[in-house]
Amino acid sequence: SIDKIQHSGDANSDNVVVASNSSRLGFKGSEDLGGGVKAIWQMENQLNMDNDAAVASFTSRNRFVGLTGGFGTATMGVMDSPFKSVGRSVELFPEYIGDARNLTSPGGKTWDLRPESSVQYSTPDMGGFGVNVLYSAENGATGASTTTDNNDNRVYSLSGTYKGGPLSVGLAYEIHNISPAIAGGDNEEGLRLAVSGTFGMFRVVALAQQVANLGGAASADRTTIGLGGSLTMGKNVIKTQYYMADDLDNDVDATSGAKLLVLGYDFNFSKTTTGYVAYAKTTNDDDATFTVNSGGHGDASTITAGVDSDPSAFSVGMVVKF
Repeated sequence: SIDKIQHSGDANSDNVVVASNSSRLGFKGSEDLGGGVKAIWQMENQLNMDNDAAVASFTSRNRFVGLTGGFGTATMGVMDSPFKSVGRSVELFPEYIGDARNLTSPGGKTWDLRPESSVQYSTPDMGGFGVNVLYSAENGATGASTTTDNNDNRVYSLSGTYKGGPLSVGLAYEIHNISPAIAGGDNEEGLRLAVSGTFGMFRVVALAQQVANLGGAASADRTTIGLGGSLTMGKNVIKTQYYMADDLDNDVDATSGAKLLVLGYDFNFSKTTTGYVAYAKTTNDDDATFTVNSGGHGDASTITAGVDSDPSAFSVGMVVKF
């Protein structure tokens, strides 16, 4: 995409940038083992189409091996957590400017993890219901990468989902086991509820999230809620979403919340190619540093509390799937 980003106090303020938006290339396959069981595998890598950073190996996105059959699906490797998947299910601007992760998971990893050293089990479809469970032996401090599987920073993630008729619901819970040597060692905990309904041309989505002990700090709790909707008319899609993050509960003197408004238009040239325009604006409280172009978008800005209070961006881009 081509983005016009505006905010103050940073070298990239009021600039036009080209962003890669989590472009990726992957391979996957399966082998029939008989008895209704298949071996499955996937390797996926991020491609930086704007050449801001080179990625030389399949190490940055989902990669796993596993088995699937009537018992469900069991995999091991690196995978999106159930908590993340529930949030992604109601995202109307995935990896565009204004992605909800600008508020629900600032920095890109805190609450939308792709944990390392993981095993995951997903039940088969049970009349529209499903359960997903993930355990990560070591994911580093609050999402940071590590090469030591010493269990100091385990992740436990669980979700229950339902899909029936026009309605989809997902409820997820996640714990980040933080090493006692880091930020006091309090475990981070998160609860996330996502609801989506499709009624003819209209789709309505909502998300509520409560997280506790952010960064391992006791009572560093925050609630975030969001609403969105889209209208599809043939190849045209008009959409909007609005998110609000409240102040951290452990700092009574700080105003650390934010609001995010996004407006967009997609044109589906074909089943594989979509062009889009989007506008997003984040309104920060005085002590908040939420951005408008993180969450997988690329070229994220650095925001300074009390200076860059209201970053905004306009974006024109294209998505091609093959």
